Amino acid sequence: MRRWLILALLVVGIATATRADLQIAQGNFAKRNGTGTQQVVISPAFTPKVIYFWGTNQTATGGAVGGNDWFGVTSGTPAAQNFGVAAYNIDNVATSDARIRIAQQACVIITGPTAITVVGAATLSSFNSNGFTLSWGTSDTNAYIIYYIALGGTDITNVLVGNRTWATSTGNQAFTSVGFLPNFIHIIGGGDGTAVDTGTADYLRDFGAALSTSSRWTVATSADDGDSMSPFVSGRSLVTTEMASKLNVSGSAVLAAADFVSFGSDGWTWNVTTAPASAHPFGFVAFNFANVANNVAIGTFNKCTTTDCNSDVTTGQGTVKGVLLFSRGATEGTTIVDDSRLAVGGSDFTNEGSLSASHYEPGAAGNTRVRQGISSSKAFILMDLITLNDVDAECDASAIANGFRTTWTTSDGVATTIAYIAFGEAAAGAPVAPPRRAIIISGKQYAAWGQWHSESPARPLPKPWWREGAAAMGAAWLPAVMRWRGGRWSFEQQHFL
Repeated sequence: MRRWLILALLVVGIATATRADLQIAQGNFAKRNGTGTQQVVISPAFTPKVIYFWGTNQTATGGAVGGNDWFGVTSGTPAAQNFGVAAYNIDNVATSDARIRIAQQACVIITGPTAITVVGAATLSSFNSNGFTLSWGTSDTNAYIIYYIALGGTDITNVLVGNRTWATSTGNQAFTSVGFLPNFIHIIGGGDGTAVDTGTADYLRDFGAALSTSSRWTVATSADDGDSMSPFVSGRSLVTTEMASKLNVSGSAVLAAADFVSFGSDGWTWNVTTAPASAHPFGFVAFNFANVANNVAIGTFNKCTTTDCNSDVTTGQGTVKGVLLFSRGATEGTTIVDDSRLAVGGSDFTNEGSLSASHYEPGAAGNTRVRQGISSSKAFILMDLITLNDVDAECDASAIANGFRTTWTTSDGVATTIAYIAFGEAAAGAPVAPPRRAIIISGKQYAAWGQWHSESPARPLPKPWWREGAAAMGAAWLPAVMRWRGGRWSFEQQHFL
């Protein structure tokens, strides 16, 4: 009787495993005037599970002097599930004034044009069926343009935004208390100190991503504060052999670096190859995707070098539905390049938004040259280091079979390397392969988290058993373990208690 029951539950479990569903919406809105709540409606309409935000302190698209770029993310209403990093960088001064602010309880954090003072800070108030609502605890009267990418759908089985700190010695560092087994990690960093929720000296920005020991990248940039400009020091890097990194304040060397080791049932482990002197804080987004091979892909590509050219990227996903793009504004290589430069953009292939920020190193005595720019119609924009409003490169993004395309409507002669995160799902009509192993309980499918053996001499289990890692499931040893082989489910082992 129990055998028939398990088989019946198995049919239900397989049916729920074959639906592809990852939702994405990119857009922009203007910050509200004053504190309070602000509802944002997204298109297409769905309930988000995680939202990325980015922008500057600009109220209009195009270029501007100064550097007030920022980036944030949220996965829920608890304050700890909001994280953001904001910059402050002054143009045309004899002594550089470059600072950073880490916000551990804000997904939007905007700094003012003349100080590190916060002029806009918001946390998530709610995810809605057609968008989201922000709660502004700090908000001036300016309508700053804010870009976002919202992600949702049943293919995101779990997601968490949080913050951790770097180890101060080399070797493996394990991060736990995520609450589930992740299969993709996105890192968001900034600053060279330990202080949070306050302005600190020096402009340090960094991003990283990891899917496996062979699929990861990191982008970092920095600019010195209080420098006399004779010469000024700044730098930038992009490598594909680490999942996280930071540059020192002079942009001349790596301050911290870590490579991916493994995912665990409650977090992940990285190997700190270069340890910082202090425990620098950073933010992370941990995902568990139901069909990770189709839901997310990461990598880098070199843009083409002529106007109206296409750069096609094959990700291996069934249908790519949107991208996040990051760059240091230089060609690929492990060498740290002079000048601080960062470009961030996103697209759902219908709507697009991007920012560019830079701090030029003159090489001789002279005032700072700090530039920024935003676009509400391009997935990526790279402003010139020196000339205000001059665009070096910009592109649109679109989906192609098993990947995505960037079309460069403006392109300089540089094969700039761009890191990407591509979100997608299985192609329409394609079967979605269940996990290689699964446990069926009450008609649902759960990924196996660990291999256990019975130590009971009274009831020995000679073969490996898989046990659900969540104690809330309420079962010690489970009645059946299945393996997906040759396009069908089969019993790997069964034992009835």
